[in-house]
Amino acid sequence: MFIFIHHCEKSNIYMDSLSDIGNIRSNNLPDFFTKKKNPNINIPKRIITSNDKSHIKSVSMLSKQLKIQPQYDNNMNNITKIMQNNKLDDILFCGSGSEIVEIVHNLIYKLYYKTMNLKWNKNPEATYDSLNDFSTIWIIHPTDHTLKVYNYFDVFYNKYYDYYDVNYSHV
Repeated sequence: MFIFIHHCEKSNIYMDSLSDIGNIRSNNLPDFFTKKKNPNINIPKRIITSNDKSHIKSVSMLSKQLKIQPQYDNNMNNITKIMQNNKLDDILFCGSGSEIVEIVHNLIYKLYYKTMNLKWNKNPEATYDSLNDFSTIWIIHPTDHTLKVYNYFDVFYNKYYDYYDVNYSHV
């Protein structure tokens, strides 16, 4: 299973850092997988991300809890080859929407000889990218040859109680 998540929300002030919401998302990512919030999604056995500091920080808590040393690579063709050659592993890739689209497009072509015009979005065949969509997760199931899209969780600020909360209701 190939699992694709968008990096967590970045800080508007420090571009290499995550925002408050991004840190909450990163900190709650391990629970999403280990507590099987969505039974259709496996726990990753491998984590790959680009060298971007916000991408690395997005999966840092997950990699610590799962005791997986992430692989870092900025070459999307290399990442595609790694995934293609390990299609029986449960691999998570964290990156930008455009990086995810490039890898998924390449994987679909290399595995199934099919081309698709994909955009990062809840609907991969939409006509526009939704690069501010941080709660969507794309899954390629190499055994049943499908690309599926799920929500993993939303993070929102509760003004009444002055704190951030995680919402799994759309999973």
